[in-house]
Amino acid sequence: MQVFTFVVREGAVVDAPAYASALRGLGVSAAELNRLRVRLSLVAGTRRAVIEVSGGLASLTLRPFTPTPEEITVESSPIRDERTQPSLYGPDLGWQNFTLASLPTHEGLLYDATSRIPQAVAAPLLTLALDGTPRVTVSSHPATTPSIALDGVLDILAWRGADISAAPEGFRVSELMGRETWVVDPVHGARLVTGWREYGNVVRGRTALDRAGLPTHREVNEARAARAVQF
Repeated sequence: MQVFTFVVREGAVVDAPAYASALRGLGVSAAELNRLRVRLSLVAGTRRAVIEVSGGLASLTLRPFTPTPEEITVESSPIRDERTQPSLYGPDLGWQNFTLASLPTHEGLLYDATSRIPQAVAAPLLTLALDGTPRVTVSSHPATTPSIALDGVLDILAWRGADISAAPEGFRVSELMGRETWVVDPVHGARLVTGWREYGNVVRGRTALDRAGLPTHREVNEARAARAVQF
């Protein structure tokens, strides 16, 4: 089983073509895709859509959308990664949701056998370094789950002049805490880490004052929302 989750606002979806392409790649038929399009186009207001795909069949569930802060606190002490299928979004959601619910913060970090960080508990990470040429780094660690939302965010950042690079071994905690760090959630978009909980205390996250033309996380979210189209 693989799961896709995103926001539907008045029938429009951010990154809709990418989601449709991913569903086709999983064997979802044209007729099934058309059925999903019709249901999503009729959504009034804002809802959270969850599409579960198994054996080429797709089931759609519409859930209430609960806004969350765009600036968040993350637990800096990483958690052992116990996902069994990190290359897919869906099979390990039960463990991820349980782990998130046990945290005193909005998000946490996962670590591998070498103490490197492939991603947050439920979403990928990116860091920004703005010393001269704006540089954005993402993880290409094998345990980093692919993310359509992250791809969309990176496309906007590259269009605004950022140099995108990949970290094959993931991140160190010190790298995340020492740079401006975003958690890219498929439902809530780019969220800036403004606080790191360390030994029970919250220390301020790094944010760039001179952005060298690079947009803020809020501006990226606005740009993503403007790209929403019918599924």
